[in-house]
Amino acid sequence: MHMRQGFFEDVRNFVLAAVKLGSRRDGFCCRARMHAALFVLSREFKEVSNLCRCVGMLNLGLDAIVETLVERGLLEERLEFPGAVDGVRLPGYAVYTYRLTKDGHLLAEDAVEEMDPRIRRRMKELLKMDVWSLIGYAYVKYPEHSIHKTLVIY
Repeated sequence: MHMRQGFFEDVRNFVLAAVKLGSRRDGFCCRARMHAALFVLSREFKEVSNLCRCVGMLNLGLDAIVETLVERGLLEERLEFPGAVDGVRLPGYAVYTYRLTKDGHLLAEDAVEEMDPRIRRRMKELLKMDVWSLIGYAYVKYPEHSIHKTLVIY
């Protein structure tokens, strides 16, 4: 993530890198994992603090950027109903999962390669956590952002 780029490009690179680094056999689940990982990284590394335009843990630009990546054919988005997130079934709820397309994979490789090794290492650690643990970690580590705010799983 190069800070000379704009907010859109930097968050786009974060999303592509997150899907590449955090994908499991069934793809990357879910946007909440992206929000929480970006939130924690933005608190731990001043180099990416400008990427978090957050209300609580929700990044105000991330959802629009994910939707743009899907529209441009860089991410494949699948809606699973009923949803399950890291082994927890969510009856009555749908969950989005993501996979990189061929073109998205090429951009994601570049994004990961350009990333500061310290940030990349920490991002991998965070994305290995199940989403519930990651969200819990973020709220415990940064409690000032947990008051009257929730992170919706989608």
